[in-house]
Amino acid sequence: MATSYSQQVVRSFLWQGGAQTVGQTVSWLATIVVIRFLSPADYGLMAMANVFLGFFFLFADLGFGAATIQASTLERDAIRRMFGIVLITHFGGCALMLVMAPLAADFFHEPRLALVIRVLSLNFLLVAAYTLPQAQVVREMDFRTKARIDMLAVVPAAVIALALAVAGFGVWALVAGGTITHAVKAIGYNLVRPLSLTPLLSWDAMSGLAQFGALVTLDRLLFFMYGQADIVIGGRVLGKEAIGLYAVALSLAVIPMEKILPVITQVAFAAFSRIQADVERVRRNVLRAVQLISLACFPAFLGMAAVAGDLIPVVLGPQWVGMILPFQLLCLTLPLKAVNTLFAPAILAVGHAGLNAANTAVALVIMTAGILVGVQYGVIGLCLAWVIAYPIVFLVTSWRSLRILGIPYSDFLSRCAFPTAASIVMAAGVLALRAALAPLGVSAIRLALLVTAGAVMYGGFVLLLQRPAVRDLVAVVRN
Repeated sequence: MATSYSQQVVRSFLWQGGAQTVGQTVSWLATIVVIRFLSPADYGLMAMANVFLGFFFLFADLGFGAATIQASTLERDAIRRMFGIVLITHFGGCALMLVMAPLAADFFHEPRLALVIRVLSLNFLLVAAYTLPQAQVVREMDFRTKARIDMLAVVPAAVIALALAVAGFGVWALVAGGTITHAVKAIGYNLVRPLSLTPLLSWDAMSGLAQFGALVTLDRLLFFMYGQADIVIGGRVLGKEAIGLYAVALSLAVIPMEKILPVITQVAFAAFSRIQADVERVRRNVLRAVQLISLACFPAFLGMAAVAGDLIPVVLGPQWVGMILPFQLLCLTLPLKAVNTLFAPAILAVGHAGLNAANTAVALVIMTAGILVGVQYGVIGLCLAWVIAYPIVFLVTSWRSLRILGIPYSDFLSRCAFPTAASIVMAAGVLALRAALAPLGVSAIRLALLVTAGAVMYGGFVLLLQRPAVRDLVAVVRN
């Protein structure tokens, strides 16, 4: 049974990760081209709209999607009741967006924002159609099906967004891309997991699911406030051009985390939910995930910071050189965020949704204070707020999470020590090589040389000093 479970988890990672790699490769290429045709103001508008849109999406399913995955048993009538509630909340969210769009435009002092938000409100109706079918696919750990649908959703959205950007539609290229993604998912998930039932508008016999869903929703609300504090405060104080520059820097910096970690957290939540009664297995798998993610993310982010002086002008163009320092500062923080993300699915799977909400509240308070101070010094100050304040958040929340999971902090640190040290040495070597290659100037050739050198250095460190971890990873994949 253990072997079957392990194989199912690995297959889930490979299907979801492989399909997402293909889809996101197309998305990355399209995004790089789209950035060349859009302005920071376009991205600033979209960032402001997403703040408003994201806030109402927090309450759309009241956490019932997560409750569907985590529940050990799930009756048909409970699904009918959840379906009814999901429809009511999503349609209500759409209506509120239509009515309150002018208020958001007034808050950000940007009249164009109202129409953008109203068009994006259609996404509520699309998401309502696939929330529970998608949750059912994840609950069954059928990530082969999920991967195919997600890949099919990404590709047409990227292509259409690129076409509209080239045609000069500005921010509407970004709006269309997001809407098409949800439309394809709505069609795909309902084809593979049609609910085939009528919604039931009743809260009876749902107290357990409702309580879990409420804690998940509270955590999402706090996480949203914490995650969007920089955009809200920065957009209000700095304006759309500056916050657009910051938003693009952040979007580019988090590409490795946003494209890889969702695969891990989705599979991990479903996998940990299956073994929630075996606490020791949960602990072992959390530590294994920490080690593997540290081995991948620490060199990725520190390496990007080291080559940013070539990466930004070569990939995005000379008009974005002002983004280099913000990008580098953000990259310094992201390894900690990547590792910290791993704790939430384990804690949620074993039923401690309240702890996730408490951890997010801690992050919200500390980061908001840092951002309020940092934004007074422009975009650089906003980035420095993350560099200075987030390590404090990490220390507090990781300690609380590890304690509830019964994992000694020393064991956790031992899994992160090598990736941290090796990545710092690698980044220093890349910077030294960049200085030695100064006569070449900023060019694609020098960028390729720097990336190759960094990969060879770090890969050599891993093969020489971390052979047990490599053998462990190979064994897991072979199984």
